[in-house]
Amino acid sequence: MRRSSKACLWVLTVGLSSACGMERGEFVAQYTDLYCDQVLACGDSAILTYEGIVEHADCEERNAEAIGTWGVGCRFDAAAAEVCLEEMALQTCPGEGLLPTLPDACATVYVRCDEVPEDTLLSEPSDDSDDEAPPEDTDLPEDSDQKSR
Repeated sequence: MRRSSKACLWVLTVGLSSACGMERGEFVAQYTDLYCDQVLACGDSAILTYEGIVEHADCEERNAEAIGTWGVGCRFDAAAAEVCLEEMALQTCPGEGLLPTLPDACATVYVRCDEVPEDTLLSEPSDDSDDEAPPEDTDLPEDSDQKSR
């Protein structure tokens, strides 16, 4: 349940901003949205078309994994995340076909990556596709000298 803005304002004034801070999932969704807005507005249209990025959904699909796993193993700083998104929303295209640089605040969204207790780490999504056993070699004749390799 989301706290009311009055409650958050009160919490912010007494210095307990983490109680009302942005959740990591909310940041990832908003960052992805802003990033894809920038890609479509600023990117070279010929390159985007070649890469199959014609619509916002194409960009989201193409970048979801990278953005979603950003900061794995680190602590999430909600205050920095909010500033990052605010600064991204204010950016403009620096030139034709060029994306804006990542705002400095975005570099501090995930912090203390080497000091995080094991039970608070963000974990990587599991990819079970590599867990399959290799196929057995069935090409050898039964009476071959190569039965035991």
